[in-house]
Amino acid sequence: MAPLCWPPRDAEHLLVSGAQMAELEQVLFANGMPVEALMEKAALAISRRLQEPDCWSQLQTHGALVLVGPGHNGGDGLVIARELHLERQRQQPDRLIAIDGPTGLCADRGEPLGRVAATAQRTFSIGLIKQGFLQDPALAWVGELERIELGLPASLLEALPTSQPRRLGAAGLSTAAWPTPAAAAAKYQRG
Repeated sequence: MAPLCWPPRDAEHLLVSGAQMAELEQVLFANGMPVEALMEKAALAISRRLQEPDCWSQLQTHGALVLVGPGHNGGDGLVIARELHLERQRQQPDRLIAIDGPTGLCADRGEPLGRVAATAQRTFSIGLIKQGFLQDPALAWVGELERIELGLPASLLEALPTSQPRRLGAAGLSTAAWPTPAAAAAKYQRG
């Protein structure tokens, strides 16, 4: 029997570099998935997520501005803009939702690529969480971080190195047995 691995080697817990995520996507393309289909799949997942009540109420109140650059993420942005437009909501700039990372932020190191990066209220990381988004320097730019399910086959995840970093506290991880200290507890009372 194989030893129990904790946290599990699944999409909820694995952390990857930008290059590793690109390699996983290349495997999907090599196995017959068109680039456009993957962009559509990712963008539709984000559009559905944006239409859930916790996000949708903010979009209805503040509107949305979709900034589209070159590359696959730009294609994602166009599909998201299309889906929001089809919902016939009035769009106006107010808050930034980053798709696969705030512009100008290194997904591997969590540091700005230049002097500054875009500051997001929420960042959707497509497929797997990029390891840089959880680094202390990135927290000011990433905002609320959420992984968008891409349905990567388990065989692709298993192909990553066994030493691949993982995160704790992912969805489905039970923390019921962990003590919850009082809000005013001193550092020595927090265990």
